[in-house]
Amino acid sequence: MTKKVIFLHIEKAAGSTVHDIMYANFFPYYVASPVQYKKGEDNQGRYLDNEKLKKIFKMTPMLKAAGGHSLRCYDEKNIGDVCYFTFLREPKSRYLSHYLYQNEVMGINRKFEDFISDPLFSNFMCRKICGQASSEKAIKAIEENNILPCLVEHFDESLVKLKAFLEENGISDNFVPGYKISNSRSKRVASGDYGLKELTEKFYHQIEENNKEDLLLYEYVKSKFFNQEHGTEILGIKKSYELRIKVGKLIRRIFFVNLEKKVGFNAV
Repeated sequence: MTKKVIFLHIEKAAGSTVHDIMYANFFPYYVASPVQYKKGEDNQGRYLDNEKLKKIFKMTPMLKAAGGHSLRCYDEKNIGDVCYFTFLREPKSRYLSHYLYQNEVMGINRKFEDFISDPLFSNFMCRKICGQASSEKAIKAIEENNILPCLVEHFDESLVKLKAFLEENGISDNFVPGYKISNSRSKRVASGDYGLKELTEKFYHQIEENNKEDLLLYEYVKSKFFNQEHGTEILGIKKSYELRIKVGKLIRRIFFVNLEKKVGFNAV
């Protein structure tokens, strides 16, 4: 199997925009279906395992790139020659955004007090990367699994790094990292910050405590990979960007969703 790249999509960390960029640059590009969330259930342990993902790659010979919430790098089953990248976001901001998205989009109506008392959402980024709420183990996973860690707060710079990473790993020498922002909250909600300032001030210490390992992970990535000032680089955008995205999403609906069922992955 030729080398593949997998995007580990962490919730509320610019993933929709990243998927669009990947759709525009890879044909086909596979976005794994998300596992349905049920309140009180830890779905971090429910994912598309490497054995099934390997079958999807094998059944789609042209497929070089995949991504999604339900993909993991710590599955012990061997998937072959792959590299990974992910986007981290400032942990307290990501945490609040996760709560708001559940309320506004997913229809999970609960008070913030209930959300912060739920350990399933604490140190979420570490758990997504290594399966545990440990910055030490998440950093080890990054170092051992050929994972490029990117930052939402350094988005354009991260995309330049991703372009170089794909070239170095023999995935693509024609990656065009330009983009249009997708699925931003400002497009969904027109009523200001929805009490974000008040939530942050009232629960600041608890939010910080719930994300202390994520904060350590974030600072590690920021200091090691984004420790120098870089000039602004104009990112070119892929020709027929929006058409490529539409075609990619159509192929996902009519082909990849059915393929998931064939390999035994029933996510939603």
